[in-house]
Amino acid sequence: MHTVTELQNENELLKWFDSAGLGYACKNNRKAYVKVNLPTPHGVDKPFRTSAKLITQVANYLQAHNTKCIIIESANGLLEENLRKIGLGQALDNETISYIDLDKAEAEPVVVKGREYYLPTGLDDSEIRIGLSVASQRPDAIFSNAVKLHFGTTPSRYYGIEGHDSPRAKLHDDLQLRVAEVYMAVHQNIPFNWNITEGPYMIEDKTLHEKIRFAGKYAPALDDTVLLHFGLEEPRYLKILRKWLH
Repeated sequence: MHTVTELQNENELLKWFDSAGLGYACKNNRKAYVKVNLPTPHGVDKPFRTSAKLITQVANYLQAHNTKCIIIESANGLLEENLRKIGLGQALDNETISYIDLDKAEAEPVVVKGREYYLPTGLDDSEIRIGLSVASQRPDAIFSNAVKLHFGTTPSRYYGIEGHDSPRAKLHDDLQLRVAEVYMAVHQNIPFNWNITEGPYMIEDKTLHEKIRFAGKYAPALDDTVLLHFGLEEPRYLKILRKWLH
């Protein structure tokens, strides 16, 4: 049974970190990789990005445990700019956080279900990997949350098609299956064992400003909880993962 906890405030987040073993893990790991959803900055047309508030809370917890917070995201070389645009310039300048833009990082292929996927190298030198996702269901898009966050771990330079809006257009031949396979690639090689998701949340062109925050150590269970919370149908990629993981 994979437990998911609803968090009402920062104090509950810190308590969850402690109960989920993050503080203990910091004793043997001097760095933590924190995957965010920030390929572009938060804005009116892009409301679903990891908040500066959550990133700061996580970074402060890690700093209090003498562990460096390294933000990771595939942002085509613009991750520092994106972090500064959401108000984290001072945290960068005083080295509360640092960053790795995965689109510029070294990568090596791994094989899942007979297919190759490129994953960034070097993220296995720490046992601490944290995923900070944002729940969204946009029109003409698949449900995006903790599992889908893993999709952005693959450097987009391997999967883009010139003239196509999506940075990973080559993986859209069967996107639901590809999301499941990329999750498995990450889960088997560089798993994210602490996962937090937050709102706002969008459905049918409307933003619901309900401030949700859930945490769990297992991304599929976190997605299940959010889907249940909003009364949404389970996407096919979660059904695929259920078969593979059980």
